[in-house]
Order: sequence, then C-alpha cells, then structure tokens
Amino acid sequence: MNRGQAFAAKHEHDRALSDLSRAIQINPNEVLAYRHRAFLRQQDADNRGAIDDYSHAISVSPNDAEALRGRGYARLENHEPDAAIADLTAAITLNPKDALAYRFRALAYEVNRDLTRADVDFAMVNELDRTAR
Repeated sequence: MNRGQAFAAKHEHDRALSDLSRAIQINPNEVLAYRHRAFLRQQDADNRGAIDDYSHAISVSPNDAEALRGRGYARLENHEPDAAIADLTAAITLNPKDALAYRFRALAYEVNRDLTRADVDFAMVNELDRTAR
C-alpha cells in the first residue's frame, strides 16, 4: 500500500491503482487502501468505482468519517444529491469540525434547490475556516 501511495504522489495513477488493488487482494479489509484507491478513481472521473471503494471501506469501518465524506462527494459528482446529503450528514455527525463535508453538503443542497440549508452550511464552512486560523 505504501508503494501505491508513493506512485500516487508522483501522479503515476495507473501504477498506484495497480498497487492499491494488489494491497486489497492481500488484505480485503484494508480500509486505507480502499480510501486511497477511491480518491484516485475520483481524480480519474470514475465516480462509480470511487463509490464502490468508499462503500467497501464503510462496510469495514462504519464510523470512518473520511470515507463517508469521500463517498458523499463522489455521489454529488455522480448526480446523486440526496445520497450525497445522507453520507455527508453522517460524516458531519462523526466529525462536526469537517469544513469540507459542510462545503460538499451545501453544494448538494444547492443542487436540490434547498438554498436555506445551503446557506447554513456555507456559513458553517466560513466559521470553521475562521476558527481554524
């Protein structure tokens, strides 16, 4: 898995995906390998593959806020705003200081034309960003 991360850092996505897939074959419950492979798949616009990988990571580790945030964003990119909102709400419940999860959920609310909730989430992003400085 470490080699897969190294290839990803060098922007060698094909080699990184291959190594991460190999790590998953060796240990099918390696949550980090699924999350890293999902992230690379998102970068390659393979949202369905990313959703599948995040879903597996979540099945192994249901309280993985990063995997929930990642799957929520992949679902948003895959034009599934309601599913994105559900995942992002779960991620925020687990990590209420995750500004990125609020940002993605606000975007999903915008897609659903729920501008009041989007505004609340964008305000939270601003608050979290301000207090993080």
